[in-house]
Amino acid sequence: MMYHNDDTIKTLQDILILAARNYPDRGIGYVNPDESIVFQTYPELLDKALHLLSGLLSKGFSAGDKVILAPDHNTETIPLLWACFIGRFIPTNITAACFIQ
Repeated sequence: MMYHNDDTIKTLQDILILAARNYPDRGIGYVNPDESIVFQTYPELLDKALHLLSGLLSKGFSAGDKVILAPDHNTETIPLLWACFIGRFIPTNITAACFIQ
């Protein structure tokens, strides 16, 4: 992964990297079933995505591999999705609705 010294967006990964650098107090909110909101800053999201990416790489995944996403909560989905973007994996999301017969 390459960090750019300027604010030029050259890849999808650059969007999160630049958001984390330029807007460290901003982020995204996850709405829980009880309607409470969990806030995650862009730097926290990037750190979590990089941590997950490290785990995927240690399991042998490489660029172009398909990764099935089946997390229980959207607080897990978004960082894992970004890990896939940064690692250049192909994310495929599976939800509980896929298992209903």
